[in-house]
Amino acid sequence: MCKKFTYTKDILKDVTLETVYVFSKKFEDMYNNILTLLLVGILILLGCSSTQSLDVSHGSSYGYQPGYPEVRFFVLGLFDENGNPGINISADIVYGSLVYKKIEDEFQAQVSLELKFIDKGGSSRVTAPKVINKTISSKRDDISTNQDIYTFSHREAKQPGEYEVWLTVTDLGSGKQTTRKMNTFIPDPTTSKPSLTGINLLGKDLEGEQEFSTISTYDLPGKIDSIRFVFQVTNSESNKQLLVKTRLIKFNSDTEPARPLSGFAYANSSIQNKGVDLDKFEVISENSRILNQNGYVLIKYHFVDLARGAYQFEVDLYDENKEELSRKSRHFSIKSKHYPSIKTPRELAQPLIYLMSSKKYKEMMSINSDDSLKAAIDRFWLSNIKNSRIAKDVISLYYERVEEANKQFTNFKEGWKTDPGMMYILFGAPWYIDSTLNTMKWSYSYNSQDFFENFFFTKPRNSTKNFSFNHFLLVRDQRYFNIEYQQRESWLNGTILRDNL
Repeated sequence: MCKKFTYTKDILKDVTLETVYVFSKKFEDMYNNILTLLLVGILILLGCSSTQSLDVSHGSSYGYQPGYPEVRFFVLGLFDENGNPGINISADIVYGSLVYKKIEDEFQAQVSLELKFIDKGGSSRVTAPKVINKTISSKRDDISTNQDIYTFSHREAKQPGEYEVWLTVTDLGSGKQTTRKMNTFIPDPTTSKPSLTGINLLGKDLEGEQEFSTISTYDLPGKIDSIRFVFQVTNSESNKQLLVKTRLIKFNSDTEPARPLSGFAYANSSIQNKGVDLDKFEVISENSRILNQNGYVLIKYHFVDLARGAYQFEVDLYDENKEELSRKSRHFSIKSKHYPSIKTPRELAQPLIYLMSSKKYKEMMSINSDDSLKAAIDRFWLSNIKNSRIAKDVISLYYERVEEANKQFTNFKEGWKTDPGMMYILFGAPWYIDSTLNTMKWSYSYNSQDFFENFFFTKPRNSTKNFSFNHFLLVRDQRYFNIEYQQRESWLNGTILRDNL
């Protein structure tokens, strides 16, 4: 059974550097009509289904540990504008995860970054680590809690091959360090077989950032409303005609907050149980282009205003005989506007679903004005907690847990919406965790037999390269109604500051 391809709008104007924009439907139709005539012959010639294994990238995990530098890390083998091979390194460090000293009129944190490269081409040769010291400074009084990121970029010249790259970030103020590891590959443009590099995902906020910057994680804050994919094709022979196909798809995925502890279990066929349905997706864009140039070719694709959800950008490379040579993909997800932080009134209101009745919650979320919604949030807290000082501390604790849940439990949806995220927000971190491949138990007591202080989670599906998420669902029970009610009351009367579970 041959794979069917759809050609759309893109015509190469400059084969060495080309950007494809997602236009409005009106312009798409115009381009599609033109290309239908130009490319109908190629459609007939295309043949067989994919034979190459899909190389999937999801970006870095958060790996959040309270008190340690928060580091997100991404590496990619690419050729520079002069054709020299190397590895591009991007590391995002959260400002608020560092220790600062006040020096004159600014705050400064001293950071050491150690890079280690392991050549995996048989010898596993390790080059001498490269140490780079940085001073991160700011005049903001809230820098020690600020969730914005400092981005470190570096390029290391390397010959074509496969590499394992290690980054260790040490906060010299606290002595604590965080280590990240990622693999990358630089194809050899002199070999007879054409190939693809990995895919770099970049983004910018059209209202703020002036330049595109690398997205190091699977998750994109919704404020990033313009994204770009960059990759390269290597080809050693100019007389070889190559076909490059790209496709952006959006999966059907769960986006809802977690149900109550005493609620009904999710049906096996539900999207909440599946998490992401890889068989149900919407094709956002499909494009094809023919390459005849040797050396390396840099290709860019640009998209704007993508809706929230789970996505995959795919690249397939074919030779002149319709043989598939290489397949790459980059998975990503569009989250809330300021993810993992919460800043807007709507972002602040949504997690209150765990403390409110469904009726009151629907009433609050029906408010459209930001000012009115913020006033409703304030009334909710102060009408329950009469003491404004205690209310301030409770509110701070609640939203601190929401943001920490985002960093610890996010998968295809925000961490606060997951079952572990809900438990973490309401009850705090468990005393200890027992886990197996597909089960997890959170204990809030040394008595492992106490039903009301031990909570069980199951994993409805195993992780794969296309579904790389820790998707744990709470084992719900109606007997949890009272303990859930008591915990809500602890938040709403302020005793959560004194007592937990």
